[in-house]
Amino acid sequence: MPHALFRVDGGPEIGIGHVMRCRALQAAFVSLGWSCWTAMTTSSAELFGDSQTITVAAGTAGALEVAKAIEQTRIDCLVVDHYALDVEFEQAAHSPGTTVVVIDDLADRRHDCDLLLDTGPEREASDYAQLTKPTVQFLLGPRYALLRPEFAGLHNRSLTPPPIGRRLLITLGGADPDNVSERVLDALSQVHGMIDAVLAIGPANPSRERLMARAYAAGLEVVADAPNLVALMAEADMAVAAGGTTCWELACLGVPTLLIIIAKNQRAVARAMQNVGAAMIIGDSTEFDRDKVAASIGQLANDRTRRAQMSAAGRGLIDGLGASRVAHAVAAVVAARQMEMHS
Repeated sequence: MPHALFRVDGGPEIGIGHVMRCRALQAAFVSLGWSCWTAMTTSSAELFGDSQTITVAAGTAGALEVAKAIEQTRIDCLVVDHYALDVEFEQAAHSPGTTVVVIDDLADRRHDCDLLLDTGPEREASDYAQLTKPTVQFLLGPRYALLRPEFAGLHNRSLTPPPIGRRLLITLGGADPDNVSERVLDALSQVHGMIDAVLAIGPANPSRERLMARAYAAGLEVVADAPNLVALMAEADMAVAAGGTTCWELACLGVPTLLIIIAKNQRAVARAMQNVGAAMIIGDSTEFDRDKVAASIGQLANDRTRRAQMSAAGRGLIDGLGASRVAHAVAAVVAARQMEMHS
């Protein structure tokens, strides 16, 4: 049985997108018969850890702990998904027989890896030309978007957009450190009575109590730490979301999405989603325009044709099978390396 170790963190400051996409890839590995472990800092493990989690020091300091775990557990593949880690960590953490996979979407630092995954719609291998070794295998573009298996299962469901889009899902990520959700609630007051909104609050949101009180006072449905966010998405006529992993999920399910950029690394994805017609950018958390957000929600709710077009474009971009594609690609490299070592 092959073994994989994931080095990833999540929390109020960095969000939970890295953790969620790693979990999607772990599920795909498990379906191939792999065993998966996770290495996290103590603070991340308190939120997301389980029996297969080991705690390590932050930054490159944790490389020796990861290397020890790789040796003791005979890890075949190290997956690194972390903006604070680069070539220094990767070289110190892995052993000669370990296949290293890096998940990135910034192309702003050097890596020592065998495979590099970047799901950005406009990403090209040349963006990493000076940052990786010549032999690296690239997995680029939305077809490799890491979504959990249940999304693929709902991708081809029958959709008929209602004349008026009343069911609005508000989901601004697992952390939403700048509390953009509350500003969206402010905007909703301008379309009161027209929209039936549900607010999803993530597990790392530092403003959850305040948000819940505010939403309940406004008569909105609130779901904290949703056990089945997929169902909430599938029931929505449209959504207001951030430009992270969630926008891939909504696109896969054909949910027309209004995007608010809450982090710099979301800009390229949001632009690409808008360019293909799967979503529409309605603001930036640093320059939030309540009137524009309210008007955008009202216009989309009343435009059945636009919602149908966005839905089709989203489903055409993301089919939900990305994690399986990545898992099979990694498994092939690991198998080839093992054959080479034993030949």
